[in-house]
Amino acid sequence: MTAGANSFVQHAALAALAAPRDDVEAMRQRYEARRDMVVKALSAVPELRLAPIPATFYAFPNVGAFLGRKAGNHVMDSVDTLCDWLLEEHGVATVPGSAFGDPDCIRLSFATGEAELAKALDRFASGLKRLV
Repeated sequence: MTAGANSFVQHAALAALAAPRDDVEAMRQRYEARRDMVVKALSAVPELRLAPIPATFYAFPNVGAFLGRKAGNHVMDSVDTLCDWLLEEHGVATVPGSAFGDPDCIRLSFATGEAELAKALDRFASGLKRLV
């Protein structure tokens, strides 16, 4: 071994481990509530499939049923196209699942406030409902 954590970092780690966990638990509960909010909203979208979200602040829904559909002159021929369209037309930032090895999924982050999240989920669902 040629390197390790500096001594002051080791002391900080000890202090963090010994400190009260109230703030951490409060944060965990807020993220759990956001996750539940996302699961409820996405589960209400017909044809959208969602795997369980165990311990992260990302959802990875399968949007394969929406690929090939259109909104006006926009054809959703890939998740990349769908993500671009959701951003441009609905103001919702998503990441194509193709960047993570699944071309039928997109990644949604819920590491934001509840009001912003509710607005984004509504825009996301409204966008998908427009696709025919």
